[in-house]
Amino acid sequence: RGIPVGPGRGSAAGSVVAYCLGITQLDPLKYDLLFERFLNEERISLPDIDVDFCMERRGQVIDYVRRKYGEDRVAQIAAFGFLKARAVVKDVGRALGRSFSETNAITKLMPPEKTIEKALEKSPPLEQKARSEAWVGEILDVAKKLQGMPRHASVHAAGVVIGASNLKEIVPLMRDKRGGRAVTQLDKDDVEKIGLVKFDILGLDTLTVIDHTLNLIQRITGKRIEISQIPFDDPKTWELLQHGDTTGVFQLESRGMKDLLRRMRPTNILELIALIALYRPGPMNVIKDYLANRANPDSIHYDHPLLEQHLKETYGVMVYQEQVMMAAREVAGFSLARADILRKAMSKKQQYPELIAKLKREFIEGAKKKGVSRALAERIFGKMSEFLGYGFNKSHSTAYGILSYYTAYLKANYPLQYMAALLTRAMGNEAKLKAQIADCKEMGIEILPPDVNKSDWAFTVEGDKIRFGLGGIKNLGISAANSLISTREKEGEFSSFYHFLKSVDLNKINRRAIESLIKAGAFDSLDTNRAQLIHWLPRAMEWAQRMKQAQKSGMSSLFGPSNEVELPQLEPVAPWDKKTRLDHEKEVLGFYLYDHPGCILRADKADDRHR
Repeated sequence: RGIPVGPGRGSAAGSVVAYCLGITQLDPLKYDLLFERFLNEERISLPDIDVDFCMERRGQVIDYVRRKYGEDRVAQIAAFGFLKARAVVKDVGRALGRSFSETNAITKLMPPEKTIEKALEKSPPLEQKARSEAWVGEILDVAKKLQGMPRHASVHAAGVVIGASNLKEIVPLMRDKRGGRAVTQLDKDDVEKIGLVKFDILGLDTLTVIDHTLNLIQRITGKRIEISQIPFDDPKTWELLQHGDTTGVFQLESRGMKDLLRRMRPTNILELIALIALYRPGPMNVIKDYLANRANPDSIHYDHPLLEQHLKETYGVMVYQEQVMMAAREVAGFSLARADILRKAMSKKQQYPELIAKLKREFIEGAKKKGVSRALAERIFGKMSEFLGYGFNKSHSTAYGILSYYTAYLKANYPLQYMAALLTRAMGNEAKLKAQIADCKEMGIEILPPDVNKSDWAFTVEGDKIRFGLGGIKNLGISAANSLISTREKEGEFSSFYHFLKSVDLNKINRRAIESLIKAGAFDSLDTNRAQLIHWLPRAMEWAQRMKQAQKSGMSSLFGPSNEVELPQLEPVAPWDKKTRLDHEKEVLGFYLYDHPGCILRADKADDRHR
C-alpha cells in the first residue's frame, strides 16, 4: 500500500526476528543492540512493539486492522483527564455559584502542588483564608473529595486493542464523538491488566515529510530513491551536520542541539546516535567528558579492563542503558535477563530499594568471583546506579539517529524538494512555517508567491525556487483549493481575474476565500492592483453569476458568451500603500513573506535624513 513505516522504535529494534520479519529496518547485530533489552526469560509483562507510520496515513493502518480482525474485535483506547488541585477548585467554585474572580483569588494562593492538602501545607495565606472564610473552606473540602477523579475522556494518541473475540464481551466500550468508532472505557494500563494486548500505532510527521520529498524527487527526476539504501558516508550530509544547519532535521532542530553538533562535529552514524542519546537533561554533565575523551582518546580511563570493549564506542562514557547491562554481565557475571532486572530497578530506585540492595549484594559477590575487589565493585555499581537515572535506550536512539541522518541527507542533497515537503507539513502552524521560510532564505532558496495559475495545494518546486502552496493561505479550505486546481487543469490557465470568476465554482470558492487569495497576492500575475480587485469583487462576482445563469439557460450575449465587453463599468481604485499591502499579507498568511513594516520605517527615516 506504500504507507511509510519507521525503521524502528524503542527496544524492539534489538530483535533480530523483528528485523527479519520486516517489522524493523535496522540490523541489531550491526549496531550491537541487545535482544534482552526487549524480551528475556525473567520479564513478566508482554513485550511492546511500537511502530511509527506516516502521520497522514496512520488512519488507513487502523482501518486495515479493523477490516482484517473485524470491527467488533478492534477498538481504540481511552485516555482520561483528571481533576488536579487548581482545576477542581475552579470547577467546585463554579458549581457552588461563586464567580470567576472569587475562585481565582483562591487558586492564586495555591502553589503548584498535586493535592489540595499539600497546597494548604505550603501556603499559610491559603490555610488562613480557608479558616477565616467559611465559603472558601467549603469549596476546599468538596474539592478534596473530587481531586484525582476523571474529568473527561478522550482517545489515546496511539493505542489500539485487538481482541480474540467480540470486545463487548471483554471490556466496556463507548463511541468516539468525532468518528463514532469503538473506544474502550478503560485506559491503557487497565486494558493490559484484564489481558488485552495493546498495540501502539503511532503517527510520525517525519515519515510524511520524507515520503513527500521522495515523491517530489521522483516527479522532477523520474527516479525513486530507496531511503533505506542511501550511503552513510555522504560528505554533504556530514558537512551539513557539522555546521549545525539542521533546522527541519529530525531530532536536531533545537538551538542547543545545533550547538552540540558544531562542538562535536560528528563523522559517523555511531557518533550521531550517541549525540541524540546525550542531549537530554540527565546526561548533559557527561557531554564534556565525552567530547574531551573523543578529542584525546589516550586520556580515557576505564575502571576495569572488562568495561573497555563496551564503552570504547562512546569514548569511555556510559551513554546507553545497554552498556550498564553489559557491564553487569562482564564485571559480575549477571545473565542479560538479570542485568535487565537491575536496569529496571535502578531506573526507579525510589520504588525498589530492597530489590536494589539484593542486586547489589549479588553484583559484589559476582564481581569477587571475577577477581574484582569489593571497593572497585561498589564504585562501578554506584556509577551504574547514578547513570541509570538518565540512561537512554540504545535501540531507540539508533532507530531515531538513522531517521535523523535520512532527513539530513535529503536536506543536504535535495534541498528544494525537502524544504518544499517541510513547508507543506508546516501549513496551519504559523510559527513553524515562518521558521522554515526563514531557513529557505538562509539557504538561498527563493519562495515564489502563491499564484492561482501556478500553485498547488502543497508547496512545489519550480526550477530552482519553491512555489507557495494554496494550503498556506487562511480561509481557503482544501475543497476550495482542489476545486480551483481542478478547474485550471480542465480549462487551462486563467487569463484574467474575470476569467477566473467565470470559470470556477463560486459555490465552493466563496467571496471570503477569493478575498484571501487577493490579499495573499495570488492574482498578481493577472492584476497587481489588489485594492482594486477587492473593491470590484462584489460586482464582479454578480457579473460572473449572471454569466453562469445565461450559459445554463442557453442564452448568448451579443458579443459572445464570455467577452469582457460585457463587464460592468468599474471605476479605477488607487493601489494600497506598501504597509497596507503587507498588513493584508500577514492577515492571510500569518507572517510577512517578502518585506516587513520595520524595513519601510527604516527607509522612511533614511529619506528624512537625506532631505
